[in-house]
Amino acid sequence: SVESLLGYSCAELMELGPLYPVHPDDLPSITNVISKLKGEFNFQNSRYRMVHKNGSLIPVETASYLINDASGNGNRIVNFTWDLRIQSKTEQALALSEQKYYQLLMNLPIGVALISPQGQVIETNNEMKKIMGLPLDVQLPDLNFFSLEMMNRACISPHLNKCINTKENVSGEIHVKSAQNKPEIFLTYSFLPVLNQEGDIEII
Repeated sequence: SVESLLGYSCAELMELGPLYPVHPDDLPSITNVISKLKGEFNFQNSRYRMVHKNGSLIPVETASYLINDASGNGNRIVNFTWDLRIQSKTEQALALSEQKYYQLLMNLPIGVALISPQGQVIETNNEMKKIMGLPLDVQLPDLNFFSLEMMNRACISPHLNKCINTKENVSGEIHVKSAQNKPEIFLTYSFLPVLNQEGDIEII
């Protein structure tokens, strides 16, 4: 509500005027929005600062709509305003959540890799590097899944190709032949395609 956002009651704002809480430096941009609404536009979106009754600044975003009467003339402006501080806190919380998820992913005791549709290895945790037979400090931009010697010995590339071609999850088990007197490895794998809005594979 207006009172919870700005500290003013509706009666106080009616007396002071709707533009009273707008920061003086931002007032020209708001009057410009009003002019556009009364001109050729019936919707405007704006970001600016408002001043709380206690003097603190509040960054806000407002969606403004021009409402027409029965004759088609615009006679009223309706505003929907929200506190950007809340949005900022939400974005920070999401970023922190993503960071924690990334840290969890990188420290899982199972191999995890992000692969482009062209086979480029974009990201991988240390466990996956061990499975691929790679040093932990390997430079990922230089790696392509289809050219990795370990994956070729495992004959797993056709399964990745199937995932790319069908855009479906592909899972199974493989037996990796030993090399250089190392023990044989049995692996369970899953290729999970992530599609964009157009339905194309963005990452695997």
